[in-house]
Amino acid sequence: MKLSIITICYNIKDEIERTCQSIVAQTNQDFEWIVVDGGSTDGTKEILEKYKERINIFISEPDTGIYNAMNKGIKKASGEYLNFMNGGDSFASADVIEKFYNADIQNADVIYGNMNFIKKNGKKVLRSYPEHIDKIYLVYHCINHQSSFIRKTLFEQYGQYNENYKIVSDWEKWIVFIENSCVFRHWNETVADFQDGGVGSVTTSRLIKERESVLAEYFTEEELKHIIEICKNVKMKFYLFHVIPFYKIVKTYVSSSYYLFGLIPIYKIKKKTGKSKHYLFNFLPIYKIKKNINKSKHYLFGFIPFLKIKEK
Repeated sequence: MKLSIITICYNIKDEIERTCQSIVAQTNQDFEWIVVDGGSTDGTKEILEKYKERINIFISEPDTGIYNAMNKGIKKASGEYLNFMNGGDSFASADVIEKFYNADIQNADVIYGNMNFIKKNGKKVLRSYPEHIDKIYLVYHCINHQSSFIRKTLFEQYGQYNENYKIVSDWEKWIVFIENSCVFRHWNETVADFQDGGVGSVTTSRLIKERESVLAEYFTEEELKHIIEICKNVKMKFYLFHVIPFYKIVKTYVSSSYYLFGLIPIYKIKKKTGKSKHYLFNFLPIYKIKKNINKSKHYLFGFIPFLKIKEK
């Protein structure tokens, strides 16, 4: 079997149905489904009982945290690739697995797709990821776990999730895989709907401490200083007749600013995942682009629909 889907959950009776329905609704059911419940007492287990004929392996017992539960699932899995579709989250469409099996992605250890970030008000925000990721990218970012397919042998080679961490162990494991030259391939499909409010989406003192611990373990101080400088800004200056300051561009990881005569702000582009905003004189919105998987929408002054481009 090529794929094992692992779902972990604990006392989420109002959310687990969404996850289960998205899994049983997949048009291609050629996968193993493992559910690891932490011994729920709120009715979650009773909801899971409705899906017992489809669930291949069901564990319900106390655990020590999300990574302990995920490691239990890894040990039981028989698939070549693993996907962690945890309780509350869901596949973005019913044909995700069908497309995964038909995708032309060869020799990949980790296949990472895009995801919809579901805000608490229900609004979906597409988050697409770059074609290439490296250690520099992971200092400030992380790819979505629910939208990824991981070769099981990686956990046999490089260990399972570090249970000493309660929040960042999945991020740490991405760094471990990259350090060991595992092959990451971006799959330009929206795989998962990821709900706002997970333990990793809220900044806490514990999250900060765990991140600092991981960075200290896998990066030297010199490396971190170098990465900070790279991501800080890049300046380009243009001179007329080699001496007169005429133009300046300042690029950071999230924006580009343009200056006439090296000091007068004339244009700025702010970049976010799937979106860019353009400003005249660095503050007046004049243009916005929102990119999706196969289309982009363009807006004059940031809100007037102007152009839509569809790709086939």
